[in-house]
Amino acid sequence: MKKSLGRAFIYSLIALFIMVFLFTVISYALNDDMYILIDSITAYPFLIIYHLTKAFTFFPWYLIELISVGTGYMLYYIGVFVALIIASIIAGISGGDIPKSLGGWILTSICCIVLLMAGAYVEAMVKQYICATCTVEEAIVDVLITGATNLLIFGGVTLIVAAIVGKS
Repeated sequence: MKKSLGRAFIYSLIALFIMVFLFTVISYALNDDMYILIDSITAYPFLIIYHLTKAFTFFPWYLIELISVGTGYMLYYIGVFVALIIASIIAGISGGDIPKSLGGWILTSICCIVLLMAGAYVEAMVKQYICATCTVEEAIVDVLITGATNLLIFGGVTLIVAAIVGKS
């Protein structure tokens, strides 16, 4: 398989989008709340951006805490956490060497962060999903902080995978 920065970026971004979307739909369907998801996306089309990139709005330790509490949407939180891990692993594998793999993960993270910031700026409902009582500027800062944290933590996963794959 050919390996490059572009492949690491595209493959990890697509994997992240698909996994978050699937776990969101499955979670809402299992909780009989699918109508809420469909109605909200119909009324606010920019929520699609949020639902595809929402993995970058949670700190990893907060996701673990939500999973351990066992809420009704536990599958949703598991899916968001697993999507970040799988996307970073795919970036590590498809990049080939460490700089290309890490670059692909950084591009994926920046793309998701920028999409979330643009969604919060354009659509008030996206901002409300990010943080309910804050201004647009505070929502953008919140996305930057959580996104940078996820970039660093899961960038470490990408580095480990790229180092292991690069030696084999």
